[in-house]
Amino acid sequence: MIDSLEKQLNLPIHDTIKGQVLVNLARELYAFDPPRATQYAKQGIEWSRKIKYAWGEAMSINYLGLMAYFRGDNVEATDLHLSALKIAEKEQLQDVIGFTFIRLGTINKDEGNYDKAKEYYTQAIAHLRAINHALYLSYALNQMGLFLNIQGKYEEALAHFQEALAISKGIKDERHIAVCLYYIAEVYLKKGDDDTALSYYKESFQFNKKINNLLLYASTMNNIAKIYLNKNQIEEAIIHSRVALKKAQQVNLKHEIEGAYHNLYLAYLKKNLTDSTLKYQTLWIAVKDSIFNEQKNRQIIQLQNTYAQEKQRIEIEKQKVELATRNIIIYALGSIFILLSLMAFILYRNNLIKHRNNLRLQKQKEEILQQKRHIEEQNANLQLLNEEITQQKEEIESLNNHLEDLIEHRTLELKKAVDELSKQNQDLQQFSYIVSHNLRSPVARILGLVNILDYKQIKDEYNQQVLSHLSDVSNSLDTIIKDLTQVIAIRNSLDKTKETVNLEEITHLVLHHLSNEIESTDACLKINFLQAKEILFIKAYAQSIIYNLISNAIKYRSHKRKPLIEICTYVSDPYIILAVKDNGIGIDLKNVGTYKIFGLYQRIATHIEGKGIGLYLTKTQVETLGGKIEVESEPDKGSTFRVFFPSAIQNN
Repeated sequence: MIDSLEKQLNLPIHDTIKGQVLVNLARELYAFDPPRATQYAKQGIEWSRKIKYAWGEAMSINYLGLMAYFRGDNVEATDLHLSALKIAEKEQLQDVIGFTFIRLGTINKDEGNYDKAKEYYTQAIAHLRAINHALYLSYALNQMGLFLNIQGKYEEALAHFQEALAISKGIKDERHIAVCLYYIAEVYLKKGDDDTALSYYKESFQFNKKINNLLLYASTMNNIAKIYLNKNQIEEAIIHSRVALKKAQQVNLKHEIEGAYHNLYLAYLKKNLTDSTLKYQTLWIAVKDSIFNEQKNRQIIQLQNTYAQEKQRIEIEKQKVELATRNIIIYALGSIFILLSLMAFILYRNNLIKHRNNLRLQKQKEEILQQKRHIEEQNANLQLLNEEITQQKEEIESLNNHLEDLIEHRTLELKKAVDELSKQNQDLQQFSYIVSHNLRSPVARILGLVNILDYKQIKDEYNQQVLSHLSDVSNSLDTIIKDLTQVIAIRNSLDKTKETVNLEEITHLVLHHLSNEIESTDACLKINFLQAKEILFIKAYAQSIIYNLISNAIKYRSHKRKPLIEICTYVSDPYIILAVKDNGIGIDLKNVGTYKIFGLYQRIATHIEGKGIGLYLTKTQVETLGGKIEVESEPDKGSTFRVFFPSAIQNN
């Protein structure tokens, strides 16, 4: 097909046909030869713009976006797809609109924006059913099936994949048949039905051999290898993993390269081949770190761009305020100058009249009386003018006062924006410090243990102790990474859906989880939610906050008395406040700063077991959604933690 399409480019064909051929070449090549696909997509854009062929331009841009997505650059992919959608909507290209909805849904799904992803997929399916576009409809059904599979809705996912498979077989599209079979296998693999999954993977592979989709090829081989590992068929797992690695390396598919290295590491670990196990473990970790670093670098660049844009916006606002101030001052000075000139002219005119009247005084008394009346009239007019000047002066002073209030308000807004940016920058610095400091120690310990390990006498008791320590340090490193991942997830939680949370219900759920600790310590709990029963918050975060505060009250109890924990809520605009009070060992706040209490991996009572992350997560969850947390405490008397939730709803 590719040879046939390339030959058509050298024939005298219609302009729009040439545009379609370039799009089809990008479509056929993107999965196994991205450089050539990119070249044809760019040619398609240039040619279509030249002949004003909107369909060819939009679809060529879409395939450039698809290749950016496979490179892991979701930002560039989103920009390209939105550009294509703008062209398609302007020109009413219905099939392109449906295709672009699918791509935008997939990017949002990968970014964790599930509500937005579902919206795009639903729009795409409805749109493509309406225009009866079988190929793109099959594609949309597959993507919706993947979305449902991620959410654990396996039966719904299978229904979408089966419908897509039937459509693909109806139009005899071997590419989509292979993809549908692969996705069905994925569902059965998640359900734990390895045998059914393996049969679908093999059937998909037979179709894929004809079209040579390298991404699908590598993914299929990796997943078959996983199944063979589950069945302890180690040699088969190694063979399939090596094939997957070779295919993935041809087009630098990092996620599949990582999967192949991981399978080979597990296979050689089961065979007890230390050298090969260590080799593939090192390669797997290196690729995994590379993928993680690329993601973090993209996030940092996005944060820097956001900071630069916000700084530029603040400068523009500042210039606008300065310009408005200057214009008002100029207008005020001009008005005053005109008024003073008018007053000078009137005074001059009056003096001239008086002088002429004095010259005529001796000649005509009647004229003097008449001029006197005229002067009195002029004085009355002058008085009125003075009153008008006074009124205008008061208006100018009022305008100046209003201007000062406006400038002060804008200055506060700018200061708030700068403070927010500074806080984000401090959070980034703190996270960088934690990553470099907390991860350096376990990594150094791992390297040290590896260096002292005697590989020739691996079963020696000394080496077994080294391996045991190596395992403990690895578990510690894994715990740190999971903690940092949880912190990052909270920082990125602003797009999660808030809901009305019943504090009484989730508190009883937490008490059920802590029932063993409560019973073993004979703790007494008093709960009063009469003033405020509900908040608008992320339910999982609210449950986590209450869990951490109650479990800390139990953990830091005093052994001199029976634990007493009082939980209540009250309203203090603009907050709903949750207070958790205990009679435990307390904290000496004169010698302990808030960072020691709420900081990541900070612990006050080192003799009590803990990681120092609970209160940090609580503070992060509250502040991320606009709230705050405070503490009052005295040594040997107890502590009171107050959580300030934004008062977004009225509680009955």
